[in-house]
Amino acid sequence: MKKIYFIGIALCILLVGGIISRIIIDGQNNPEHLITVENSNAGTIITRVQTDDGLHETNVAKAGQEVYVEFILNPGYELDELHVNGADLIDGKFVMPWAGVSIQIEYTLITYHINFHTANSQRITTGSPIQYTVESNMFYMVVKIRLVIKHHT
Repeated sequence: MKKIYFIGIALCILLVGGIISRIIIDGQNNPEHLITVENSNAGTIITRVQTDDGLHETNVAKAGQEVYVEFILNPGYELDELHVNGADLIDGKFVMPWAGVSIQIEYTLITYHINFHTANSQRITTGSPIQYTVESNMFYMVVKIRLVIKHHT
């Protein structure tokens, strides 16, 4: 008899707990939490949440909402990883916890090395005009070229 009594009490606690947690998640006791994005020269992060009207760009979300993250790279950068509170972002989305989150970016600045040689090992002297032709294709864009001259003796 005592065993059945304790099982009944346990079931009531679970039922009431489930109802209360459902009220808290769906009700007014679930405030919006801030989504902070690390500032980066590498690009722009856009966060969106699903509402009845579709996906909407925002920097806040309620606990339990799925947050979709989009990263738009600036030219000259390559994305390595995105993290939410230090954890890897998987499939471009995460579930908002009961607190604010921070999105961190790991990126690499793309460096292109261009080597050239003069015809017949000719020397280039100071003041000699040098013409470079740099062609771009659909996979990258030339933003800036830095020329470093090394003197060989």
